[in-house]
Amino acid sequence: METYVSMLSWTGHPQPSAADVRAAILRHDVPLRCRGLHSIVILPDHGECGAVMIAAVRSVREIESLASSILPGVPLAIESMRFDDDTVAPSRIARVRAERDYLDSVLEAVIAC
Repeated sequence: METYVSMLSWTGHPQPSAADVRAAILRHDVPLRCRGLHSIVILPDHGECGAVMIAAVRSVREIESLASSILPGVPLAIESMRFDDDTVAPSRIARVRAERDYLDSVLEAVIAC
């Protein structure tokens, strides 16, 4: 399973309100979680109903299916990115670990005083 972060934007006329989306999520909470939903946050409602969703699924197609099942039949725009798409070079990982080790040693020295 891969972890995806998705921006969801419900469209259509009339457009669903944030309350409509929250109610739908609560109604379908268990099936959504069984299909991979980890969390979803409704964005402030300023004319468009949107959310940020995190889910663990096998593919972008499953993300689209999962998101569309929240409010079936309501048009939905989805932009997704696999959580590890922005990979970090191994040299950067080594540098961050060295920095963290140094900071840990400083913290230990301070605690010892």
